Amino acid sequence: HSSVYSGIKEELIKTVNETAEFYNQISSAKISSHEIVSEDVRKTVFDNGLVLYTNHSETAISCEFGEIGPYGFLYKKGGE
Repeated sequence: HSSVYSGIKEELIKTVNETAEFYNQISSAKISSHEIVSEDVRKTVFDNGLVLYTNHSETAISCEFGEIGPYGFLYKKGGE
């Protein structure tokens, strides 16, 4: 089993590093609103001002914050 882990270890570390800040910012926040922007894009606003866009498609898309890679996400705290 260790050979399986070693094959994905770097990807796991990268994912944890990319998402840790986001999860820290929403850990005590509540969802204020959720919007289906398009077939593949969702926008979630949290009560602490954080806005999250998620891409549920195989291709990159653009949102007001920039480009979101396939199955990726972008977020900003309100006013940033």
